[in-house]
This record gives sequence, C-alpha cells and structure tokens, in this order.
Amino acid sequence: MSGCDSAIYENPEFPPHLLLAAACAYYNLQGPRSAQLNSIAGNPNTPLEVLQWLLPWHPYRVMLNPVVPLLFMEQPECFHRSPAFALQQILCRADAPAVWARILLEHPAPEVATAARLHVSLAKQDGDWRAELREELGRQPLVRSDHWLALEEIGAAPSGPVTHPARKPGARRLRSGANAASTKPGVLSPVEGMPPNLRVKRARDPAASPEELFILAADTRSAVREAVASNPSTPHEIRMRLVEDPSRTVWERLAKNPTSEAQVLLRLSERRGVGDLPLVERLAKHPHATAELLEQIWRQLARQRNSGFPSREVRRAAAAHPELPAWMRRELLRDTDPVVQVALFRRQDRTEEEQATLQRRVLEEAARAPEPLCRYWALSRAGTPLQVLERAAASLEWSDRLGVLLHPEAPRTLVLLLSEDGNRLVRATALVKLAGEPLPDTPMTFPKG
Repeated sequence: MSGCDSAIYENPEFPPHLLLAAACAYYNLQGPRSAQLNSIAGNPNTPLEVLQWLLPWHPYRVMLNPVVPLLFMEQPECFHRSPAFALQQILCRADAPAVWARILLEHPAPEVATAARLHVSLAKQDGDWRAELREELGRQPLVRSDHWLALEEIGAAPSGPVTHPARKPGARRLRSGANAASTKPGVLSPVEGMPPNLRVKRARDPAASPEELFILAADTRSAVREAVASNPSTPHEIRMRLVEDPSRTVWERLAKNPTSEAQVLLRLSERRGVGDLPLVERLAKHPHATAELLEQIWRQLARQRNSGFPSREVRRAAAAHPELPAWMRRELLRDTDPVVQVALFRRQDRTEEEQATLQRRVLEEAARAPEPLCRYWALSRAGTPLQVLERAAASLEWSDRLGVLLHPEAPRTLVLLLSEDGNRLVRATALVKLAGEPLPDTPMTFPKG
C-alpha cells in the first residue's frame, strides 16, 4: 500500500474490512498521526472499533464522521471509554455537532460532562449567562494547596476558610499530665539502684542533676539515653557525648530538643547527617540552626542528590532563616516550590525587586497547578506573564480559558481566538471584551463542606 494517496480511504464505498486492515498497516508503518489514518477516521464505512481507536489522534475527523449520529442511536455510550482529553478537544470546538454534547452530558468524567453542559450547542434560551458563569465558578472545589496559599500570601487570591484537623479531646490534657508528673519534685534513690522504668522517668526530669544525667547517658538501655537526649536540662558536654551514641533515635531526640545548642547540631550534621535526610531536615528546622549549619547541610545534600537543590524542608528552613547567606538567597529566588516562595515573601528584609520576582514566579507556578480554581485566579491576575496566557488559551479546561480573558492585559489575538470557543461562557466573555463592555463580576464563592 502506498502512502502517497490518502484520498482513496475517504471513499464511502471502501469495504470496512479493508479499512480495518489499512488502519493496522499504516499505524505500524507510519504511526498514529499519518494522513491515511486521518482519512480512515472520516470514512462512514470505518468500523466502530477503529473509530474508537483513532479518536485520541484524530478527534475532529471522528467528530465530523457522518456515521457517528447513527452510532449514538444504537450505542449512546460507544465513546465513553475514550480518553477524556480527546472528548474535551471535541467539546472545545464550536462546530461540534449538538449530538456530541447531548450524549456526553452523561459521561462519568466530571470535566467532560461539564464541558458538554456548557457547550454552545446547548445554550439556554434567554438565559443570564453572567449569573450562570458565577454559578459555575462557585461549583469549582476550593483546594487550599500550597499554590493557593502562595496566591493568598501575595494578595492574588481571596482568603478562604481555614480548617484544622480535629484534635482528640484528651490528647492535650494527657500530655500536660505526663509533663506534670515528670517535673514533680520528689525524693529519688541514687540512679544506679533504680528500676528501669524509674531510670527513664528520672532521665526525662528537668530537675535531674548533671551527675545523674551523666550516669544515665551511659545506660545500656537505649530508652534511657533517648530520655536524656530529650531532657531540656541535659548539659552541653553530655549532648556532645550522645552525638556518638549508636542509636539513631538518640540523634533524632537531640535534633528535636529545642534547647540543643548550635555546636551540637553542627556536630550531628557532620557525624550523622550523611545519607540521613529526615535527620538533616530536622536539624535545618531547629530554632538554634546557624547559617553555617544550613550551608553545610545544603552542600551535603546537593552532593548526595546530584542536583543544585536539597530537599524541600531544608530549602524552606533556609528561606526563613534570619541570617540567610547571599548566595543561598539567590539560589532560592529561582525556586519554583510555593512553600519556599512563601517563606521568602514573608522575610522583612526582602527588596522591592525580590518581591516583584517572587510575585511573578508565584503566579507563573500557580497557573500550572493541578487545581482548576487555583489556575483560574493566577491566570486572571495582572502579573501573570503573557507566555503563560498563550499556553492556557489552548487548555482543555474552560476555567483556564476564562482566566485568560479576565487578565487585564490579555492580547487581542487570544481574545479573538476565544470568541469562537465551544464553551458558551468563554465565548460570551470574549465577545463582551471585544465590544469594550464591562467584564462579568466573578466573586469568589467557597463551596460548603
């Protein structure tokens, strides 16, 4: 079979079994996007299973195939198992036959069903499209992701209701009771003669003497040494000694202890931090972490991970550190993580240039977020770069295309393109913008629950 003449496969009298054979042959020889397969996708004699197979690569030819309405009459759900993105591509076109929108209203994927409900072929007669637009945006779920919190921080999105995980009723009382018991002074026998449970209790007691803690730090039971490492009254010399302890839990307790000195943290990083990411992340977040410690951890992790950036927790701790080194500050300004960006934005010593850079980067990254509502708000803000708008104008999600139109500096070429959109709300907004009329007011409405 020659690939130079694809028009023969558009002949409606071409036998179905030969179309099937030709589709398999051209797929293997030239790949799924060949011109011959495009012609086969538009042939009314092409079997249904071939149309289903070709839909992801040739959605528009399948859409305009004259046999599809008949197939929908026989099997309304014949394309329901096709990839959602291919069906969304069809529904983005204003020239998609109304039968596609009516059939896909019952599609199990919510993004496909929404695109079908809002298609121009199913426009409501004498309906208030502005009210409908506000209602549809109100249906978008609000996910308070890291990207959304970053938008809130720079003032590009409204603050939503903050929810906290439920706390167990007796948790705080139980913990305070345990602390009260451990700090209650009492007459104790010498630690050498204590039973194991009392030795652990004494090792946690802030009233324990340095001599007792020195003896307990050499106990053969790791639980006792862990308690000494957690004790806020443990002397510096004993903590330095516990850095050499063989138990990893002891190192972790030293890193968690808010009274551990900077020298202890630095020694922990040198001796125990290599290859132990959770431990060095805890060290980086410690209130006594110094700039020297952060630089050491940064370079250590960058070597281990074969990349220019260490882990997210280390970068966030560095971004919030009051003595952030200049070279590390420049590296973090290039960071795309919204958590790191928020930590930098909250710094009181940021310059106006750094603030503008962070705002632009937050908007750019939020426009790529997985949450539709987050992308919508980022795309509609004035600081979002124009190249991001160009990419979003071709998005399959209708709220992305709407966000492009609400951008105050949206290029006219994009507005003209979206004025022929298959989504009636996007299309109406574009026509209003072209006419110079006021854009629809779309206030934030947070879904309940």
